[in-house]
Amino acid sequence: MKNHQKRRAAITASLLLGIAGIHGGAALAEPLAKAGTYSGKFAFFDDNGSATVIDKERLIWHGIGQGPFFNDTGAGFLHLAIVACPGRGLIDKGVLSFSGYCTATDKDGDKAVMEWRCERTSPRCVGTSEWIGGTGKYSGLKGRGSFDAGGLGQATTGPVGYANWKGEWTLP
Repeated sequence: MKNHQKRRAAITASLLLGIAGIHGGAALAEPLAKAGTYSGKFAFFDDNGSATVIDKERLIWHGIGQGPFFNDTGAGFLHLAIVACPGRGLIDKGVLSFSGYCTATDKDGDKAVMEWRCERTSPRCVGTSEWIGGTGKYSGLKGRGSFDAGGLGQATTGPVGYANWKGEWTLP
């Protein structure tokens, strides 16, 4: 084997070991508990959405925020899952309320589904969430939580923000 082939093989092995370490590796993965608590950050890019003006006091908005969830423990429930949260909002006489669903897809392709709602009474939208099911290891998922969400600024692709999530979950 030539030197460049050896170097390429070593780099490939290092990358694979690094990826296995980041994702816990199949051999190192622990089974999901039947219940627990969680807290973490969902960092998202927003698609800018679209708005429909109803009248001078009412506007309806819909869009989707997508990005990773980082469990505060650095592991465990939904850590590094990719989350997509389509939502809708109503601005009615200056009161902003939003609601929607989030689907968190983990590294195994299993999905956890959350319903959420919030009111924006400050720069952040403060609300509640409910786990309503999922696929694979998250089948029958239930639980409740709270969150606050808001923007950080504008990227070239649209608004960027984050949400603080915390709550509890159970599986059958």
